[in-house]
Amino acid sequence: MAIYKGQISVASPAKSGTGLTIFATFLDVFGWNYIDNLHENIFQYADGGSAPVRQAISGEVAIALSYDQAILQQLVPGSPIEMVTGSISPNVIEGAALISGAPNPEEGKLFLDWLLSDAGASALGPHLGISAVPGHGRIDLSSVYLWEMRRPLDSDAFIREWSAKYER
Repeated sequence: MAIYKGQISVASPAKSGTGLTIFATFLDVFGWNYIDNLHENIFQYADGGSAPVRQAISGEVAIALSYDQAILQQLVPGSPIEMVTGSISPNVIEGAALISGAPNPEEGKLFLDWLLSDAGASALGPHLGISAVPGHGRIDLSSVYLWEMRRPLDSDAFIREWSAKYER
């Protein structure tokens, strides 16, 4: 039985990195049966990771599966939704990198060192859900298990199989 039939929105893994991360984690943790059951409750597979949040805020759906930053950016006082963090979460943290061959690599390295320091994390923490620096960010990670994939994922094969089963 589909308890939340038509009440859940999530990004399509074929169109969104957020959707791919969510569904790859569900597959690794629970298997295809879980995804099949979830599919019975899906209102819409969105094109991007933040679209489900907009649908929840507008009242189109009761549940939006998304990433912390998309939720935090759209939550405003009086908003009819709240962010709930599940007991497991894909082990994805916002990142930064130095592009090979970019101008000013020394300054780039200085910036990255600052970004991953306590000072940088303190400056950015209030704007992030999960921070790359432990102890910063707006989500208390003490009750969240950051899932580490147990087996490699061929994302192209997964997207093909997912699309064949669920794309309408």
